[in-house]
Amino acid sequence: MLEEMSMEVNRLGYNRRTDVAEIFCDGKVANRAKMFGMVGGMVADLKTGYNLDEKAVQDRVWRELEEQMPELVLLSPECKAFSQLQNLNSWSPNYQETLDRGLRHLRFCIRVAEWQLRSGRLILFEHPWTASSWSVPEVQRLLARFPDVRVRRGDQCAHQKIAGSVWDKVRGEYRHGFVKKPTGWMTNSDEIAEEVAKLCPGDRDHIQLINFTAGSAEEYSAELCMAILRGLRRHFQNKGQLGAMDCGVHLEEPDVLDTTWTETVYDTTSGAVLDPQMVQGARREEITYCREIDVYDIVPVAECWSSTGKAPIPVGWVDTNKGDEKDMFIRSRLVAKETRAKTTLTEDDICFSSTPPLEGLKLILSLLMTDQPEDLVRRQDPQEDWVMLGPGLI
Repeated sequence: MLEEMSMEVNRLGYNRRTDVAEIFCDGKVANRAKMFGMVGGMVADLKTGYNLDEKAVQDRVWRELEEQMPELVLLSPECKAFSQLQNLNSWSPNYQETLDRGLRHLRFCIRVAEWQLRSGRLILFEHPWTASSWSVPEVQRLLARFPDVRVRRGDQCAHQKIAGSVWDKVRGEYRHGFVKKPTGWMTNSDEIAEEVAKLCPGDRDHIQLINFTAGSAEEYSAELCMAILRGLRRHFQNKGQLGAMDCGVHLEEPDVLDTTWTETVYDTTSGAVLDPQMVQGARREEITYCREIDVYDIVPVAECWSSTGKAPIPVGWVDTNKGDEKDMFIRSRLVAKETRAKTTLTEDDICFSSTPPLEGLKLILSLLMTDQPEDLVRRQDPQEDWVMLGPGLI
């Protein structure tokens, strides 16, 4: 009887204090949990002050896990020790040290995963698809012991994983493009697996990170974080812990996050044609950021009319290529429109966008040289290019 009651309590989630915790991750998923009406928990990573090489810190993590009882634990230990490139450096004096450290982290994550699974909750373990960690005995034993845990492949470019500005060591230049990054996802949630295990659509221009500084590939894209949380939300709904409308943003709104584009998109500044998929990714990033800082609440249009007596202020997109035609780097901004037409401010107080610092400096120097005040002396030397200003000008 007690066992049945315990299972029912766990099924209904009454013993759960947080919804998602992260270990060896930087908190991007847990920090976005509130966007879906969920509670983010512990984020245990060196970046957040958790040195998991220390026994005392590992004990702290165990205490926090037992206190928070998260429904999902996301596990992403450092993969350097298990990469194919690392195996080529087995002659290096640091190789064994790196491997030992990687195994310690991996085994700690497996212990956490087994604890989660025995408690009837969820795990999501992530490592590169080609990493040798999948053949480590502890990982194989976990898969054999828990039949509902499976490993699926997903390509992170399918979640708009873009290296915004990566140094190409071969070409000696910065480049932009999609990062394919085939990834293995080990989980016991069908809903989360369905969201993350998406393959490259085959129409992407990928950057090969073997010749690049690969640091930017270690971070999850905003879309991947949202995919994990969407899967967790559906998991709650399927278990009966949430109604269809109980969690997260559900009002039907025009949303770029789930749209496949075929239309032509133009640069707002130059009028040049832009890559629609890269524009979609840039707009997705902007919308995600707006939601993170609570820029807006979704309400019926009728509420706007009843409160203000006017229609909502329209918005639009400003899409700009910050790179060049060969290596595009798209930035998209969601902006309010018609503010000048609708403002009650006088002409002297009208709002406008501030001038960028460099452009402001150019403007000041141009005005200074154009006015030619009496105490300005301009000297030109054949050997040098310089300007001497009179007293009080600097």
